[in-house]
Amino acid sequence: MAVDLQVDAGLHSNLVYLGVWSSFSRRCRNGDVAERDGIVLATGGLSWPGLNLAMLTSPAETAEDLEARLDFASQYYSERNRMWLAVLYEPWISSANEAQLAGWGLQYTEDAVGMMAERLRPPSRPLPRLEFAEALDQSSRLAFADINADAYGIPDEWIRETVDSGPHWLPPAQIYLGCTGGEAVTAAMIQPYEDSLFLGWVATRRAFQRRGLAEAVVRHAVAQAQRRSGKKKIVLHATPLAVDLYRRMGFDAVAKFGLYVGGLPVATTLARSA
Repeated sequence: MAVDLQVDAGLHSNLVYLGVWSSFSRRCRNGDVAERDGIVLATGGLSWPGLNLAMLTSPAETAEDLEARLDFASQYYSERNRMWLAVLYEPWISSANEAQLAGWGLQYTEDAVGMMAERLRPPSRPLPRLEFAEALDQSSRLAFADINADAYGIPDEWIRETVDSGPHWLPPAQIYLGCTGGEAVTAAMIQPYEDSLFLGWVATRRAFQRRGLAEAVVRHAVAQAQRRSGKKKIVLHATPLAVDLYRRMGFDAVAKFGLYVGGLPVATTLARSA
């Protein structure tokens, strides 16, 4: 029987999403992982909903099946007074649509695109010269946090709380800063997971974007991690705006995830649905 490699790659992308963030949550000081049939909740016990996740572990057979799983997540996070993020692997939620999800109290934010590569293509343009440093102390990890906060509009206190929440930033995770003029302006994190390297937290300060800095720090991080670990396969989950960059670097899109925030204040929910 022929094997659909794209489907297999998509499932692998979903598995890495589940595995990496579950491991991250277990290493958080106040983290937890709760599992029920068909869904895993991986929480860092943090204010930022992006680290209080709900992820499917199997296809939802019906809309009612999906709703029951998401009700479990909603109750769990409501008891802890936390906003949260449902990361829904699209082939597994064909029974639901955005209107249904909004009716269940979830607000769509954007998609994430699962991408994979084993060997990066040579740069298609000259890249800026940066000084690279591995973030090995609290000061440099806070610089990493501040770059991500600035790049993605995340409240400073949320992401600094994340960086200060436990040992998940320590090896085997590797964080690299790209510096220019003595200032850290771009960053990436990469860590081994089973047969893969997971690449995430790629960010560049807004004032320095669109200059090739993110590509430069990603290439440096990947080269260092492949050399150190011996692993070749790189997995990432990109924002839609970053997909073209990663394609130019040699990544293939293999999966799509819908991202939905739950536990928003009622006023916020009503305003967004108006």
